[in-house]
Amino acid sequence: MGFLRFVVLGVAVAAVAPFAARAGDDLTDVATDAELVETRTEVPRLKAAAAYEMKDNVVEIELSEYAGYAGLVVANGGLDPSEESVFFKKHGFKVKLTLSEEESWSSLNSGRLAASATTVDVLAVYGRQFQVAVPALIGYSRGADGVVVRSDIRKINDLKGKVLSSAQFTEADFFIRYLAQEASIGVAMLPDLKAKPAPDRINLVYCADGFASGDLFLKDVTAGRNRLAGCVTWAPKTNEVADGSGGKANVLVTNRNLLIVADILVVNKGFAQAHGDIVQGLVSGLLEGNHVVRTTPDAHFATIAKAFKWEIADAKEEIAKVHVANFLYVPGDHTLTGSLGAPARVTKNETLRFINEDVSIGVRHSITSCKMPCNGDYVANYPNPDGYFDSGKMGNLDYIDGGLAQASGHHTLAGQEYDGPGVSYDTYPYWDLDTTDLDPGMYSYYCRIHAWMRGWVEVAAAS
Repeated sequence: MGFLRFVVLGVAVAAVAPFAARAGDDLTDVATDAELVETRTEVPRLKAAAAYEMKDNVVEIELSEYAGYAGLVVANGGLDPSEESVFFKKHGFKVKLTLSEEESWSSLNSGRLAASATTVDVLAVYGRQFQVAVPALIGYSRGADGVVVRSDIRKINDLKGKVLSSAQFTEADFFIRYLAQEASIGVAMLPDLKAKPAPDRINLVYCADGFASGDLFLKDVTAGRNRLAGCVTWAPKTNEVADGSGGKANVLVTNRNLLIVADILVVNKGFAQAHGDIVQGLVSGLLEGNHVVRTTPDAHFATIAKAFKWEIADAKEEIAKVHVANFLYVPGDHTLTGSLGAPARVTKNETLRFINEDVSIGVRHSITSCKMPCNGDYVANYPNPDGYFDSGKMGNLDYIDGGLAQASGHHTLAGQEYDGPGVSYDTYPYWDLDTTDLDPGMYSYYCRIHAWMRGWVEVAAAS
């Protein structure tokens, strides 16, 4: 709890001093673009706690635009209340989902909302005044939160003395403070963009939410200004900002390998105490929705895309991936249970992307097919590949192992910066499994570098 306490109490505002704007800077325009909010020196007071009361048998839940909440959307059959939802068919009540990037904790606390989804750090920030029950861990935000910076910034330490935009009292604020603490750098909060940055700290200005933070930085970059070094936001805004910068910004770091941001379901406490059966139904529906998103994603991409106003291709990109992280294949690792251990599923003639998240700690992996159950000749020894597919060494940065070509220069790979040899095919941390030549069925695979790692994937027949 040491760091969480720091988030709440460590809120000293940097001393401010006016200074001349750089040529081309328009502070008024920047502030307008940013819609900067007041930098607070203490935690906001929430509206007084009151129990939420259902109307017309509908439970109102607020979510943000995040693929990690797709299970709730799928269980509900979309955003609107429906008698076809899992919640109504199995538990007798309907759910209305709304999307917002605002932090509506006063509405939840005062009984205007029944429930929401957020991250654990919010509980530490608001403390006992936040009267909620937490019946379920939705999952860890692997890569959802990230720091996007100008392309000349290569590591967290390079942010010392520079200004980032963020959203106060959110997981974005928590994430940058965690990174700063790990790098032994202090954090200063500036009241506005006219304040002089502290030269020995990472300086923060605040927007209304993480999406506004990303929009501010992107506008700053594309307008040719140089007041902000980066932003702290969450997916899909992280990629949107990097892609929209025209190569002038990139994702420096995400929480893919840092299990420090956990998504939770929070329910109005008075409502939870009075309606335990409904809370149980919410959790059951959430788990069922998560399961079907993991096991039969193709059937639900349209529902997810419609809810989040994405293209179906965007929904597939966000959902249909296998993350290789912490020496596990997720989903589909043989050592995992439940939906995380269920095989990843892809329709024949489509591709399934595998992403090596462990490249950020210098670890390479492979996706190499082998005959189930993927044991060697003597059961426990090195598996025998069966030749159906092989990714090569994803994220191979070892020159001796053939991972780097001879070209010299400065290179960016998975948010990491490298000087010297260039990049070969093996170096890239992702690989797409092409199922065109694979028959429908179950396939097992392992990692040629770490032979104890085993996973499986199902290729479904095309409809």
